[in-house]
Amino acid sequence: MRLRLLDLGLVSPLRSQAVYHGLAEAMAPDGDPLLVLLRPRRPYVCLGLHQSLEQEIDLEACRRHGLPLIRRQVGGGTVLLDRRQLFFQFIYPRRAVTGPVRELYPRFLAPVVDSYRALGLSAHLAGGNDVQIRGRKIGGSGAAHIGQAVVVVGSFLLDFDFALMSRVARLPSPGLRPAFRRAMQCHMTTLSRELGAAPPLAHLKQLFLRQVMRRLAVEITPSRLDDRERRAVCEAEDELSDRDWLMLDGRSQVPHGVKVAAGVYLTERRFHVEGRAVHIRLLCARGRIAWLAFPGHAELRPLARRLIGQPLRAEALRPLLTRGLQGNAVAPEQWLQALLETAHGECR
Repeated sequence: MRLRLLDLGLVSPLRSQAVYHGLAEAMAPDGDPLLVLLRPRRPYVCLGLHQSLEQEIDLEACRRHGLPLIRRQVGGGTVLLDRRQLFFQFIYPRRAVTGPVRELYPRFLAPVVDSYRALGLSAHLAGGNDVQIRGRKIGGSGAAHIGQAVVVVGSFLLDFDFALMSRVARLPSPGLRPAFRRAMQCHMTTLSRELGAAPPLAHLKQLFLRQVMRRLAVEITPSRLDDRERRAVCEAEDELSDRDWLMLDGRSQVPHGVKVAAGVYLTERRFHVEGRAVHIRLLCARGRIAWLAFPGHAELRPLARRLIGQPLRAEALRPLLTRGLQGNAVAPEQWLQALLETAHGECR
């Protein structure tokens, strides 16, 4: 099968998203599949299809940092994107791809995983569509049906601005930002971090294209946008820049917190237990407590440290809480309930 390659270099933030939207809408049922490579010329924030703009993003912080906001037609979470990421965008006619969207990831991310491995890194898929190295996320991805096409998009993470991402995400309280930044640095990684410096872009592209040909059994043909495709991309730019589309009603991806990586969630809740205000900040990683704080309750710091590493299950936490709260007026069962309610559902 022939795979048309469009290596577009540096493009505007809007075009970096509009390209695959437009090409998917313009894809003919018998058209050749496409692979687009590009990087955004400047940083921007990209919102998932089903997300609530106001619940997920600190709009004032984005204005302060001059970051454009774009909503994509692919699901997933809020991401900070810039030229330190190499985007890959597969656009296939539906006839060439069968099965539900979730089953596309192993097939189309295999060349990505193999590219990292070719650089000497022990990459693997986690959580369905995250690429991880030694338990740290180095790239997310998304997939969707758009028009008569199937798209799978993602990026190679050369480097990342953890501080800026911690500022633009809307969190339950400003005090959670340092914890969010630390959580990202602990549970995410980059090529620069893993290798000391990101590989030359041309080398990374060459590695990736080689793995694409091998894994997807395709012959890659360098190509350019034709006139019809250019018009479709321009139309997609108009649609994605429409304010009504950006402000589309949505929901918070993680109520009371934020997703850091597959299976890793930072959450914050406030409760009233026996007349006392209880404030809990919790980082859960793959079903266990990775970090825990009780702001305003200095006497509970030893207990918080004792609970780190424990599974978020009542039978594991109950005896530790019972011992740690001896002499405390608050019943251990109520603290246990508060802890479990603070944790994101996937962690329990």
